[in-house]
Amino acid sequence: MKKILPLLTFILILLSCSKKQTLSPSTTDPGFITICEGNFTYGNASMTFFDLKKNTSFQNIFQSVNHFKLGDVAQWITKFRSYYFISINNSGKILVINAQSLKFINQITNLTSPRQILVINDSLAVVSDLYAKYLTFFSPENFQILFKLPLHHSSEAMAFDNGFLFVTSWSFDNKIFKINPFDRKVIDSTIVTYQPNSIVIDKFHHLWVLSDGGLWNGAPVHTLPAITELTENLDTIKVFKFNNIDFSPSSLCINSSKDTLFFLNSSWSNTTDPHFGVFKMPVTALSLPQKPFIPQKNATFYRLNYIPQTQMIAVADAKDFQQPGQMLIFYTNGKLFLKFNTGIIPAMNVYKF
Repeated sequence: MKKILPLLTFILILLSCSKKQTLSPSTTDPGFITICEGNFTYGNASMTFFDLKKNTSFQNIFQSVNHFKLGDVAQWITKFRSYYFISINNSGKILVINAQSLKFINQITNLTSPRQILVINDSLAVVSDLYAKYLTFFSPENFQILFKLPLHHSSEAMAFDNGFLFVTSWSFDNKIFKINPFDRKVIDSTIVTYQPNSIVIDKFHHLWVLSDGGLWNGAPVHTLPAITELTENLDTIKVFKFNNIDFSPSSLCINSSKDTLFFLNSSWSNTTDPHFGVFKMPVTALSLPQKPFIPQKNATFYRLNYIPQTQMIAVADAKDFQQPGQMLIFYTNGKLFLKFNTGIIPAMNVYKF
């Protein structure tokens, strides 16, 4: 018995140490939330939380908190007051969750293929749609659909400025719409380079539209991709054409001071080609940048977004689109701040504070 007691004491000490070292997520800690698309039709979309306090990433945090899965293809996340709105594309819904606890609150259903969400003010928000020929406006306060505005085109990226909503029609299309969301009217439209996938507005109130040219999803039209600068009245100021028809740029975003653009030009496959990576461009530029300031190297850069709270950029590495990916957080000078593991096909990142 005397020999056994020291052994038991040693085992208890080990168990006690192991218990202390076991980390669990705390949704009160600050950190980064990544929504991961998952594979189309598999229903394996997920949410990763990187806890800055614990310096650890936690997978499937939404499912852990709520005991059910996000759904089929998590497309977009945006914050309004104490809520996160997450569009679940192939499930045709928007989930509303508490921004602090990450607990499910409500959902907006009867959507066709929701894409990007933009909150206009305290009582009006809008979601674009890949297949529906209208925009859906809803209340960010009570989560009820308010009205649907016919476009007769699909919709993708959106930006709001000076009382007007600007919308791109991306999939197999080339239109930009100017909308008065309060009068529920389409004011004007214009044609840009084929398949405009993203749009931002700079400090001069100029629109910047990035078009992939049709390569990305096997469109019937295939042309040189371009970035188009327009006035608020949709008059073209300049068209910056890429010099390679096999490029497919995406994810145009802008910094907090609205004077610097960022965009992604990626092969979406593992490559060391020096032409691929994250590019930076001042809004006063006279030409496109020729080299990435963050090279893709051997990653698979999939999506890019700017995080205004930290003034950093988040780059999703989707690996082979089957295995779990990674999220890379960079300073705007290109220096890596943080890299953490995610679920399958990481898409968009927000800062939780």
